[in-house]
Amino acid sequence: MTLETTNGTETTTTDEQQALWHRYLQEGYDYKRPKRGEYVTGTIIELRPEALIVDIGVKRDGFVPAHDLRKLDDEVSDNLEVGDEVPLFIERSWNRDGELILSLSRGKELDDWKEAQRLLESGEVVELQITGKNKGGVTVDFGQLRGFIPASHLNDIERGLSQEERQTQLAGMIGHVIRAKVIEVDQSRRRLVLSQRKGELAYRRKRKKELLETLSVGDVVSGKVTSLKNFGAFVDIGGTDGLVHVSEIARERVKHPADRLKVGQELQVKVISLDTERNRIGLSIKRLLPDAWADIYERYYAGQVVEATITNVVDFGAFARLEAGVEGLIHVSQMSHDHIEHPSALVSPGDEVLVRIIRIEPQRRRIGLSLKDVPQWVDSATAEALDEAMDEEDSPEATPEAEPEAEMEEQTQAVAESAEPEPAQEQPSTPAAATD
Repeated sequence: MTLETTNGTETTTTDEQQALWHRYLQEGYDYKRPKRGEYVTGTIIELRPEALIVDIGVKRDGFVPAHDLRKLDDEVSDNLEVGDEVPLFIERSWNRDGELILSLSRGKELDDWKEAQRLLESGEVVELQITGKNKGGVTVDFGQLRGFIPASHLNDIERGLSQEERQTQLAGMIGHVIRAKVIEVDQSRRRLVLSQRKGELAYRRKRKKELLETLSVGDVVSGKVTSLKNFGAFVDIGGTDGLVHVSEIARERVKHPADRLKVGQELQVKVISLDTERNRIGLSIKRLLPDAWADIYERYYAGQVVEATITNVVDFGAFARLEAGVEGLIHVSQMSHDHIEHPSALVSPGDEVLVRIIRIEPQRRRIGLSLKDVPQWVDSATAEALDEAMDEEDSPEATPEAEPEAEMEEQTQAVAESAEPEPAQEQPSTPAAATD
């Protein structure tokens, strides 16, 4: 075979030289020169203090400089070994020294972009640590990427704050680990956006479904109060909230949950209902409290005079609390010997009064009380003496001929006179009703 050289002369080659020439041309044709911005896979062939030497399948080895390795997590960089296959990003095709400059940190980003896209499509929730803030929200580390969470997608940022107040709250979140959901992935613009609100919502829905499948009515679990409403308190019992209705907070009547509970308070609650169709969990605090009605007869009996606190006034009478969990009704007919237009004419919520127990119904959790049969001007010592007098009235040794009402009147007058040494005509006018 005759070939023309660069100076115009001709030379004859042997068959072996011809074969070498063809192979050289074929290799040159097949060779693809690496381009800046491409992602490739390489094999580590040497670890040096100043660089990582890798083979990416071209004629020259590639170099990952030390400053790029410092961008990696310590766990990643400390575990690199010869023979490992790693993702790489081509920073420069060749530098002035003919070296191929690669980036392992940028190469790792490709895996992170793929993972972010997968999370976007699957809707899975991830836990991430807040590492910084900016004017519009906070930033999180997502592998080698930096994700952004707008302030509007953060749970703990209040609305209507000034810019300074918002920045203070954002700064206070740095270091917190939160649950978030990927809502936007744009690799070309290097934009990764997440939402804590959507992440928490998705997590709590999933967690509630799991709890509804594992909890049983009657279970006692630990919880933390997360919010207070007029109708009750929401309690986190392990990743999702259950509701303690206001009627299930205490044995006695509670006007508002804030009167008994605080946000952040830790407590024990009992599961009282599970609604799988509406994903609702009903909880109770009072059902874990001692039942004041269980041994009610050990502390109270009919005819006893006790101190009570008016809790509510209604058209037909007034409710009075004897102790925590025990309330009785003073019917309007038992409030005064005289006619009254409305119970509020005599008592108001918060008033401390002396009442006589006229009946106890533990099965119905009811106690009937009387206000009209007890003089309200006596002190507690006198009330105790009056109570003893009531016991004597009910004893078998009491004189059978005596009329109960007349005897009661005489005993009341006798106790009143012993408690008040001044002449009867100087007594206040209020006791008159008690001795009619």
